[in-house]
Amino acid sequence: MQLIKAEIVGFGAYRQQEFVFSPTNQLIYGENEAGKSTLYQFIQAMLFGFPKKSGKKRDYTPTDGMAFGGRLWLKTSQYQSIKIERFRQTNKGKARVWLDEMETTEEHLHQLLDGLSLAMFQDIYTFQQEQLSAIDHLEEQELHQALLSIGISGSQTIMAQIQEDKKSNQALFRPRGQRLPLNQLINQYKQLQTRIQQKEQQEAQVQAKTQRIIAINQELTQLKQQLSDLTERVKQAEQQTLHWSLYEEWQALNHTLPKNLAAPELTKRIQQFYQRYHEVTATIQKHQAEIARLEQGNTSDRYFFYLEQEALIQQISKGQVELARMEDQLTQETARLADDEHRKQALEQKWGWQANQPPEFAQREVYEQLTTVSQLQQEIQLLSEQTRWLAERQAEKSPSRTSNPHQSTWGLIALVALVVGILLAIGKLVGPSLFAFFISILSAYRLIQQPRLKKQGETADEQAKVQQKLATKQEVYEQLIQQMRPFFGNQAPVEEWPVIVRHYDEEVEMYHSLLASLPSLRQRVHDIKKRLAERAKSWAVFADWLPLANLSVMEQVAKILAFGEEMQAIKMDRLQQPSTLLARQVQQLQEEREHIIATHQSLLQQLGIEQPADIPMWMRQWEALQTQKQRQEELATMLAPIYPHPITKEALDGFVQKNRQQQKRLESQREIAVTEQQKRKLELAQLQEDGTLDELYQQRVLLEDDIRESTTAWASNQIHAAMLSDLATNRSEQQLPQLLQKATHFFQILTNHSYQKIWFQEGQLMVTNEQESFDSHQLSTGTKDQLIMAIRFAYVALQGSEPLCPVIIDDGWLHYDHQRKYNLARLFKEFGQTTQVICLSSDREMVSYYQELEQQLLSIK
Repeated sequence: MQLIKAEIVGFGAYRQQEFVFSPTNQLIYGENEAGKSTLYQFIQAMLFGFPKKSGKKRDYTPTDGMAFGGRLWLKTSQYQSIKIERFRQTNKGKARVWLDEMETTEEHLHQLLDGLSLAMFQDIYTFQQEQLSAIDHLEEQELHQALLSIGISGSQTIMAQIQEDKKSNQALFRPRGQRLPLNQLINQYKQLQTRIQQKEQQEAQVQAKTQRIIAINQELTQLKQQLSDLTERVKQAEQQTLHWSLYEEWQALNHTLPKNLAAPELTKRIQQFYQRYHEVTATIQKHQAEIARLEQGNTSDRYFFYLEQEALIQQISKGQVELARMEDQLTQETARLADDEHRKQALEQKWGWQANQPPEFAQREVYEQLTTVSQLQQEIQLLSEQTRWLAERQAEKSPSRTSNPHQSTWGLIALVALVVGILLAIGKLVGPSLFAFFISILSAYRLIQQPRLKKQGETADEQAKVQQKLATKQEVYEQLIQQMRPFFGNQAPVEEWPVIVRHYDEEVEMYHSLLASLPSLRQRVHDIKKRLAERAKSWAVFADWLPLANLSVMEQVAKILAFGEEMQAIKMDRLQQPSTLLARQVQQLQEEREHIIATHQSLLQQLGIEQPADIPMWMRQWEALQTQKQRQEELATMLAPIYPHPITKEALDGFVQKNRQQQKRLESQREIAVTEQQKRKLELAQLQEDGTLDELYQQRVLLEDDIRESTTAWASNQIHAAMLSDLATNRSEQQLPQLLQKATHFFQILTNHSYQKIWFQEGQLMVTNEQESFDSHQLSTGTKDQLIMAIRFAYVALQGSEPLCPVIIDDGWLHYDHQRKYNLARLFKEFGQTTQVICLSSDREMVSYYQELEQQLLSIK
């Protein structure tokens, strides 16, 4: 079904409003309260009727008397135009329907909707925020029921037959029924069983013997199985004993043969190589013999040696510049290495350092202690100055050192007495007022003299305190100096300690730098020497013809090049001689032989052949090993079924003996059990001669047949219903993987591929990202919304190219950030290619995404 147009006459705030819908994906945008939800409610009312008025639901009835209702146009695969007209005040709210201009009834509309109900419309095809929080219902059983309920699995007929089978069973038997046929037979069986139990209690011996016979039968069955198994093991052990010599040969081959034997293809390649190598070598020997015959003992060995090594001499000539550069670099690096080694040894001798235990820099504590020493020196100097100043001040305020304190005291007393006497005399002459004047002068003199004496005492106290503080500081200073003395030594003055520490750290840093640079420097010198030695090794063949011993690399190169110039002159003289032509051919053949060897060097290394001359012996060894390998495979085919596990001769003999003893023991137990069984059967036959219990057993058998017949009918219906239920479930299970596959695809779009899979584990919905799997309840709120939306879209997608209804979304992304909204817009775009999508939103950000993705936009004002 696809919506074409909506014409609202009166519904909520809408009056004479018309909306035309796009057949694909579209966004209908409007601010809050613009009427988006009202449009959704109008579409729902046109399809399924006006909702009943309720205090908990919004009433969209116009308040201005406008007709309540409108028209909706849609199309299906059968009809290109279906018009639905519905007004609350007309025809009791029922719809008038036109199919391509032909009017029909609302009942026909339900058929046209193909089973689409209001519940399916709300639960499957429309999306609102509160629906996206129902994560508790996303379990496997609920999804099966949903698939059945919407008819995707095609199970309506099956469900009807299931109900018919259950109805038939209800007429035959009920758990609490009394008069139903099967219930009556069961009650009769219970009564008869009670009588049999009473009779069996009287004949307890019969039951005991019967139970014993059953136990003996079980024991005989177990003994028979054990004997059968033991017989098989005995047969296998006999087979192993019979083939023991072949088994030993097989095991010996398994231990001696190499695990990786060269393949025949490699052997064929090595044979072809050796054949060509042998042909070239034979030709070289033939030419060398011919040269020896032509020369007839002439001293031309140096010349023919030159012809063989002419290419090497040319190569040495081309590389002499590079060799000179390498020698210069070696000289420079060696001198630098010797200088760094000397500096390192000098520091080690000076400080006693070792490379395996590099020294550490002076600790921060040493610098802090030096700072403390400097501060203490300044404080001691300041206190000394203060002490000297106080002493000088005290000396200035004290009496003369030559005066006698006792004399001063007695003189003062005499002076006071004289003054008092004079005052007394004056008092008598001048009267009381003048006498009081003299007394006041004497008192003032006393007041002036007292502060002076007091200040002299305070200066002495302050001097004592400063001296005490100076002594304390000197003591701390001396202790700190003694504590630091081991680090600086007894000879270094304290004033030079800061310079010593800085110099020490500088040399520590230099030593660490040398330790870090020396290994790489040694390696470079070693590498240059190695490369020069390899070059010298390449022309070691000249040592038998030229005096190269004790010469440097460049001196050796000069000797070789001089030899080449000398021989080149001889070559020009002998260029057309037969021996020279043959020598050139020998040289070409030798180059060809070296090329053949170099081309097949990897093959020789793979097969473990050191030189071509060893190939014939290697081939003989390989053929012998190949014969043994074939024998090993033959024995493996023959003996693997007989010897499934490795075994020793001693273990096999012990196993055979143990099996024979166990076989005898089981045979003895079986004979004893058979004897007891026969005895118990005879005793039981004697106890059952009266036949009373047999009659009850016969009645029970007949009643059991009746019950079996009724229960079979009941069980058949039950099984049939269960089978049909399983069939319906299987159909839904066949659809469920498709549903999860679709949902996974949509979930990947919504999460920008952060999650790769949706699946069930023990009935619980799970999701998987790149690192791990999560229970759906562990997801964030926004991701839960995305998961439910993906599954809802998957439901719609399973209905094929023409779903029952368009998808309508009313702002279903409350918990989405901007990236999730963009991914949702991408999903709407993809889904809208096959299904009509109507998105109602007040989100301006969503509008921008629709514009970016070039999707249809419609604005509500």
